[in-house]
Amino acid sequence: MTEELHPYRMTVDLNVLDHLADGLYSSVAAVLTEAVANAWDADAREVRIDVDLAGDEIRIADDGVGMDRDAINDRYLRVGYRRRKEGDLTPGGRLVMGRKGIGKLSLLSIADVIEVRSKMDGEAPVGLRIRVSDVRKAMQEGSSEYAPESLSMAGEEFEQGHGTKIVVRKLKRERLRDVDARSLRRRLARRFSVVGSEDFRVVVNGEEVTPADRDDLKFVEYLWVFRGTEVDTTACQQLKEGPPLRSMIVLMDGRMAGACAGGLAPSTGQRDSPLPKVT
Repeated sequence: MTEELHPYRMTVDLNVLDHLADGLYSSVAAVLTEAVANAWDADAREVRIDVDLAGDEIRIADDGVGMDRDAINDRYLRVGYRRRKEGDLTPGGRLVMGRKGIGKLSLLSIADVIEVRSKMDGEAPVGLRIRVSDVRKAMQEGSSEYAPESLSMAGEEFEQGHGTKIVVRKLKRERLRDVDARSLRRRLARRFSVVGSEDFRVVVNGEEVTPADRDDLKFVEYLWVFRGTEVDTTACQQLKEGPPLRSMIVLMDGRMAGACAGGLAPSTGQRDSPLPKVT
């Protein structure tokens, strides 16, 4: 097995992939949030996600720094790789989001084929294909190494001259119950407080994710604003004045810093489900 024929190497106890398939990530939306976090860590300014169930594929593209062959082998295909400690910064000065070192391969839990194409500025593009069936075969043979297929990059273009494109094919239909564009935008908007900023855009099926997609402002009764930030409260249908009693969103410099909710809905008298913590 020569390097020319198989230039990529995945070194891992391949049984760890069983844990991914068994539900380390609870939904497709959770898996895709990991892909967005990886794009953030790559200093991407835009991430585009296209969910095409009819075409049996999901496409994720970002304009981050990209990867060459060494970066793919040393970081992307190294399961458990943890390149930075909590609190460290990306080359672009961002706080690192991804810390699990395994989230990038969680895509194996939602599809049978993963294709990765990437390009660093000034470097030739590279690409590979991972087949779950081949990974399983390597596991059955007792191997701790799997060699993904190389992809031809002839004609492959990256608009910004760098970035990463991921296509997952042959989707596992039993994992797709929660996949629709609206719920995915809501999940991403609640997970990433930076969406809608000039520095980071996330687009799902052609529609940009915005803070309004969090779909939580309509439950807010009390809003605390620090440092005199001007806030658009048109979506706050239950906003009141006074001390916070039931639900609250905290904003600092115009960005959501935290949220909490619960108690009885004023209009119905029924208990609302708690809103998720926003970090």
